[in-house]
Amino acid sequence: MKKLLLIILLLLVTFFFLGAQEDIARFEDEIKTMLAKVSPSLVKVVTENGKRYIATGIALLNDEVITSSLVTRQPFKKIYVETGRGERFQVTVVGEDRPTSITLLKLGKKALTPIRLAGKAEMGDWVALVGAFYNQFPAIFQGLVSSIGPDELILNAPVVPGASGGAVINRNAELIGVIRGSFGVAFNPDYTFRDHSAEIIVHGSKADPRDLCYAVPVKKVLHISELLKKYGRIRRGWLGVNLAEESNRVTSVIEASPAQRAGLAAGDELLEIDGKKVPNAAEIIAVVQASQPGQKVQLKIRRKDQTRQIYVQIGEWRDAKEDFPEEIDITIPELPHVEDIPELKTSLPQIRNFVLEYIGSPQLGVDVLELTPELAEKFKIKEGYGIMVSKTNPDSAARQAGLQAGDIIAKANSRAIRSVADLRRALSALQEKEPLLIELYRDGQAKKISVQPKRQDSFSWKMDKMNQRLKKWQEAEKVYLEKRLYESEQEAQEVEKLKEEKFRKELEKQMAAEKLQWQQEVKKLILEKEKQATELKKKFEEEIRKLKEEQARKEKQEKESGQTL
Repeated sequence: MKKLLLIILLLLVTFFFLGAQEDIARFEDEIKTMLAKVSPSLVKVVTENGKRYIATGIALLNDEVITSSLVTRQPFKKIYVETGRGERFQVTVVGEDRPTSITLLKLGKKALTPIRLAGKAEMGDWVALVGAFYNQFPAIFQGLVSSIGPDELILNAPVVPGASGGAVINRNAELIGVIRGSFGVAFNPDYTFRDHSAEIIVHGSKADPRDLCYAVPVKKVLHISELLKKYGRIRRGWLGVNLAEESNRVTSVIEASPAQRAGLAAGDELLEIDGKKVPNAAEIIAVVQASQPGQKVQLKIRRKDQTRQIYVQIGEWRDAKEDFPEEIDITIPELPHVEDIPELKTSLPQIRNFVLEYIGSPQLGVDVLELTPELAEKFKIKEGYGIMVSKTNPDSAARQAGLQAGDIIAKANSRAIRSVADLRRALSALQEKEPLLIELYRDGQAKKISVQPKRQDSFSWKMDKMNQRLKKWQEAEKVYLEKRLYESEQEAQEVEKLKEEKFRKELEKQMAAEKLQWQQEVKKLILEKEKQATELKKKFEEEIRKLKEEQARKEKQEKESGQTL
C-alpha cells in the first residue's frame, strides 16, 4: 500500500511540473494569437508641424479610424496613418470631442480591417492594451479592469507615450474600450489656504500615473463616433448656472442663459430633473450634459423652504475653444474712461485717468471651521448648520467687535452661513462702510454682533507707464522668440531622440532584468522539483529495499520452520 501511495505522489509531482510549463507556453501562444488578430485593425496616427506627434488609431470601419485628440489639439500641417505593414494613408479629421479625448478620422479609401467589438467588460476581467510604444508599433501590455463607470474604465495597466487611442481588448481580441491616458488619484489636499476673499486648494497625485489608466468604453466610443459623423462635434446640454461645491444649490445664474430665462435664481436648490433626483453638482452636470439642446425638461426646485416646478429649454454647451479665437492680440490700446463704457463698471477694477485701481475685499480677520450636522446638533445649533471661529487675528475687525474663538456663526446679514464660501459671499455683497450683522451662538446662547469689516490694502498702477513697459517687453520678447524659434525646433528634435534612446535602453535593461529574474525563478522551481523527486525516489527505493528484506526474512523463517518439522 505504501509503495502504491509513493508511486502516485511521484506521478502527481511530475504532472504538476510539466503542467506549469504547458500553462506558460499556452498563455504565450494565446497572447500571440490575440496580437495577430487585432494588429490589422490598428494604425499609428502621426501629425507633423516641425515636430511629430504620435498616437494609436483603431479602425471601426474600413475607412474610419478612432484615435486620441492629443495629436489633433495642436495645429498641424500634415496628418496620416501608418499600418503595421508600413502602408501610409492620408486622412481628414471628421470631428473631435475634447471631454473624452476622442477624434474621428476618415481615409480616402476602404483599406483597413475593422476591429471586432465586445459587448461589455466586468470588474476583474483580464485585458490586453495594444498600441504604439513611442515610435515602435505595435506593442502589447496586460492588466485588469479595476473600476467601471458609465463613461469610463479604470485599468491597472501602464500607458506609454504613443499608446493613447489604442485598443483595450479581451481574450477574444474584441474591443472593450479605447485608451485615453494615464490616471492619477488625489484624495485629501496637500495644502489649503482660506480667507474671506479666496480659497486655494492644491492636490498632489497619490498614485503613480504609470500604474493606472483611463479608457472610454466601446459603447460610449460608438455613440461619440456616430455623433461626430452627424454633427462634426458632440452637442451637450447647458443650463447656465454655477453650483456650490458638492451641492445642488445654485450660487449664481449666468446672464442670458436657459436658467435665467426659466426664472432660476441664486439660492435655489435643484432637487430633480425630469423626475431624476440630483443630490449634488456632479449629478446635475451629468444629467444636463446628457440632455439634447432644445429639449424641454421639468425642474423640481426648493426656494425659501417652498418646493415648486419650473420648465426650462436646455441650451447647447460650447467648448471654450469655440468661443475665443486661436490667437489673441495682447497689445493694450489707449484706455477710455469707465464712464464711456458703462457695462465695464461691474466687471473691471476702477479706471480713472489711466490709473488701474484694485480695491481689496472686506476682511473679518478670523480662522473658521465648518461644522458637520453631528457637531451642529452637539452644540445645540437650532439651524443645524454654521461655522466655528477657531481664531481671531490681532487688530482685526472681528476681535474689535468682540468675536471670540468658539463662537459659532449661523447667519450674516440674514444669509445662512453653512460654509466658508457663504461667509465670503456675504462679505463681498457689502457696500462701502456697510456693517455685517452676525448671528452666532456662544456657550449655547444666541447672540448678535455687528462688525465693520476692514478692507485689504489697495494697489494702483499708472496705465500709460505700464503700456510703455509692456510694449518694450513685447518687442524684446518678439526678438527673443524669433531667435529661439529655429534653435528650439532643432533642440526639440534632439531631445526627443535622446529621450527615445534613453527610454529604449532603460526598457531593454528592465526587460533583461525581469527575464533573468524569471529564468532564475524557473530554474529554482526546477531544482526544487528535482530535489523533491530525488527525495521521493530515495524514499521509494528505501521502502522497496525494506520490503525485499522483509520478504527474505519471511522466506528464511518459513524454510527454518520446515527444517524443524
